[in-house]
Amino acid sequence: GCSEMVKLLTSREYLDAYFAQKDIATTRDLLYRRLWEFKKYTQFIMREIDRLERIVKNMLAYTRQPEPHLREENVNQLLEEILTFMTDEIAKNGVTVVRELDLTLPQIKFDAAMMRQVIINIIQNAFHFLADRPVRKLTLATGLVNGNLEIKIADTGPGIPKDIQPRIFEPFFTTKASGTGLGLAICQRIVESHQGKIAVQSELEQGATFIIDVPLNKIN
Repeated sequence: GCSEMVKLLTSREYLDAYFAQKDIATTRDLLYRRLWEFKKYTQFIMREIDRLERIVKNMLAYTRQPEPHLREENVNQLLEEILTFMTDEIAKNGVTVVRELDLTLPQIKFDAAMMRQVIINIIQNAFHFLADRPVRKLTLATGLVNGNLEIKIADTGPGIPKDIQPRIFEPFFTTKASGTGLGLAICQRIVESHQGKIAVQSELEQGATFIIDVPLNKIN
């Protein structure tokens, strides 16, 4: 009856078992909280380690004088390989890619690995600035202009203010919160090692176009 139930609920064995269960639940919840905090801080530490590694690698890359190994390459094929490599990133960022490639271009001597680094860096910068844009379009164009190889990479981002444009190739200058400020400086050194030039054309709210210009008569 009721008296037996009261005795059971107030018995030492029941109370010990009850509070032991409560202690286990409390300990479990505390452990989960500690594990979550540990995971959160671990992720933060790993992100900082990655960022520092990127800075060190970029600094080492910038301080080394690029020495291109020139081989005859197809620049259009290089661009297609880069776009294939970046397929997932392009889709993730919701970017439409437009190709305006001169298919009559001859084989051209350049260091494919170095030029790949330059183009990927510019494209990834474009992704960053296209993130909040209503139209996310990237246009890649190639051609011969006055006997020079010209590669254009244009985006529909917010554009670059006129007062900032002269500084974007300076070492350690960046407008990105997580940027090292060395990406475009390294790109410039690589292009100059091919006796070429890299420049930007931009108007606010009209996007930016990076132009890589390499004289064929100096590299072929």
